[in-house]
Amino acid sequence: AGKCLWREARSLRFRAIWYMDSGRMSLAEQDLKKAMTNASLIEKPMLLTEVNGALGTLYKDLGRLEESVTHHEAGIRISREVGNRRVESIIMGNLALVLQLQGKHDDAKLMYEDTIRLDDTRGRTIIGHMAMGNLGDLLLSQGKLEESSIQLAAAIKSMDPMRPSFAGAFRGSLAWAQAQMGEFEKARELLKQGEAQLRDVWAVELGRLLCRRAQVEHVAASPDSAESALREAQDIAEKLGGSSDSDLGQMITETQEMLHSPT
Repeated sequence: AGKCLWREARSLRFRAIWYMDSGRMSLAEQDLKKAMTNASLIEKPMLLTEVNGALGTLYKDLGRLEESVTHHEAGIRISREVGNRRVESIIMGNLALVLQLQGKHDDAKLMYEDTIRLDDTRGRTIIGHMAMGNLGDLLLSQGKLEESSIQLAAAIKSMDPMRPSFAGAFRGSLAWAQAQMGEFEKARELLKQGEAQLRDVWAVELGRLLCRRAQVEHVAASPDSAESALREAQDIAEKLGGSSDSDLGQMITETQEMLHSPT
């Protein structure tokens, strides 16, 4: 019976991740809550850690940030108790994203750097490359264009052969950095490549990339293209059902203010 509960919980977690990527958030939450119940009944610490991490990511994408922090912190605590540094570094990197959304930029930066250092103790893996790209995104939000471009370009180069969808997400950020430096054709090419890696693969990040496209076209003086990209991002956000505090929700608000503010 225990093995059946464990197998069911693992299968539910994998299906929930697929639901999340395809934007079916309510179904993902149902699966993860069932997986959490199973993992608690059979007392499997690493399964609990993985489900907590997945719920933390789901609630981040829905803008339920306090719940996201709670689940991430639980996952980190359990992974430390069992001594699994790989999972600890994954969840730390994800928690840093939530801290960034909460406006705790210094805390997020430190956690990204800690994630990279922890990952490097085992040799740089996809976890460290993701943290490097997310750090580049944080630096971009602070207007540090050259520094962020270096981090983002390095992450994209590493991610392309390993996780193309992550590379696509970081291409949207790098495109915005390039546009702010007046490199509009480079920015548009990055957006084109990124969209090909994200469309029909990862709904949340496609929405964020479309916001970046709207921002790029706005500064490139193409208002119709900017509005079209923003509308598609808003349609994605509506289907996801997240709040304005979510990753995509905050990006849409930022983009709306940019496009509609008086010049």
